[in-house]
Amino acid sequence: MSPLSLERIRYAAMLHRRSGLPIAVSGGRVEAAPASEADLMASALTEEFGVNVAWRETASLDTAGNARLCRALLHPVGIVRIVLVTHDWHMRRAAAAFGQAGFSVVPAAIGFYLPPRAAFGRCDWKPNATALQRTGLVLYELAAWWWYRWGGYLPDQVWLFRYFQTCRENRLRRRLNRRGARRK
Repeated sequence: MSPLSLERIRYAAMLHRRSGLPIAVSGGRVEAAPASEADLMASALTEEFGVNVAWRETASLDTAGNARLCRALLHPVGIVRIVLVTHDWHMRRAAAAFGQAGFSVVPAAIGFYLPPRAAFGRCDWKPNATALQRTGLVLYELAAWWWYRWGGYLPDQVWLFRYFQTCRENRLRRRLNRRGARRK
């Protein structure tokens, strides 16, 4: 298991202890793994942190599948508001997918990259393996976002455009009405 996955598990256990909320883990079997991602997370939560997992979703192969199959597990028991624990670079797409599945999402991102506080020097712009890895993550998430968007896994953003357009039109109307009232 990767260090970021362990960080995600540790954070979920901490949130569970502080809030008392039940935990659902989600993720299917990746490639030739001996167990599903959900089973591995559940065993780590139980063995390492002493936290019981209430629900396991072991069939999904992607984020949209996680959201859809978690809905089938959690909506029948009345859970529609969730605290979503995932990596910071993945949160935007994951929160949108879970929102599309009918959840109200409270994001709890982990794994932030914070650059050092010192001023950047000439050597900080040289290519290196870490920067290449981060670039790969960004490109992957951008491609996945558009794939999900075109595939219908994410909500339509047209309503947002219409909302801002309506706000702008209302501001213009109010401004014109004020100008007309001054002239009278």
